[in-house]
Amino acid sequence: MAVFGLGQKAAKNQSEAEHKRLCDINEDCSRDIARLQELADVFKAFPGWEAFRQKYLVEIRLPKLNAAAAKALAADDKVRNQLAGQIAEAEFLAQALPIIEEKVRRLTLRQKSVQEKMMLQDSHKTGSE
Repeated sequence: MAVFGLGQKAAKNQSEAEHKRLCDINEDCSRDIARLQELADVFKAFPGWEAFRQKYLVEIRLPKLNAAAAKALAADDKVRNQLAGQIAEAEFLAQALPIIEEKVRRLTLRQKSVQEKMMLQDSHKTGSE
């Protein structure tokens, strides 16, 4: 009989540990979503962000950087590395907002899944008591 009681206690401890883990994940998701939405708001608040992104980064800056990179193929490593960094920066800026929004979408889905698991655990816990 004592073995059965120990098994129940171990199962309860494991269930509580899983619930705590889900709570931590939920909290992390909330924090990450808030930070990313704040960052997205910074981009969106920039007057004319979309026009700037399209005109400057996509139509002007990236083609110029790519042309310079093509010329620099014969140049030394330092010049190539500088251009590669500038290209990466411009490409990041051109894609930043869509990347942030996709990350928020994925985190929101993960958080929803975690919250559903937590509610399911709570309903099992309430039903078993």
